[in-house]
Formats: sequence, structure tokens, C-alpha cells
Amino acid sequence: MTLPSPLKRKAFIASISAVCAAASTQAAATAATANSPTHGTTTLLNSYKRHLSSVQSNYGTLQASLSALENSLNSVGDDAQLANVSLQNTLQAQQAALQMLDDISKMLYDTASSVIKKIGS
Repeated sequence: MTLPSPLKRKAFIASISAVCAAASTQAAATAATANSPTHGTTTLLNSYKRHLSSVQSNYGTLQASLSALENSLNSVGDDAQLANVSLQNTLQAQQAALQMLDDISKMLYDTASSVIKKIGS
């Protein structure tokens, strides 16, 4: 699985860390009860089943969170692309306006130079 952004990586790592912490706590509790002579194999098996169910639930939550983060990241990318296109259009309009002003300035200069030459001759 590719994680394209640092924000996404941090969120994913934080979620995995939470799952690992929960699994460690559950494993410690399971080990404590397993050492007790009054608890048999059935108790240990039930404990492992509960732990597995908890891990599966956490995995589903992580997948949903990851999907939500991917969707928000994609929408931010789309917004950035639209803003970039808008910026390019604005820059092109500005360049066209500057070119038009430059052309007008040249025409005024040429006209003024021509008038001055005719007056001087």
C-alpha cells in the first residue's frame, strides 16, 4: 500500500501504534490469567478469540480512517489543480494586457516621433 503524504503516514502510524498498544495490554492480561491454575485452556482460547475480535474491529476502523484520509487528500489535490489552472489563466490575461499596453506605447512613440520630424522639417 502506498502512502503518498507525510500526514497520511503519521495518521497511519498513530493508528497502528494504538492497535499495538491495545494488543500488548490484552496480551499481558491474557498471560496473567493463563498463569493462574484455575483457568484452563478454554479460558485462554476465549481470551484469544476476544483479542482477535478486538484486533479485527480495530483493523476495520483503521481501514475506514485510511479511506477517509485518502478521500480528503484527493479532494485537496483536485482543489489545488483547479487553483493552479485559475492562476495560469490570470497570468495569461495579465501578459496579454501588458502586451497590449506595450503595443499602444510603441504606437504613441512612433506617432510622436513622426509629428516631431514633420514639424522640424
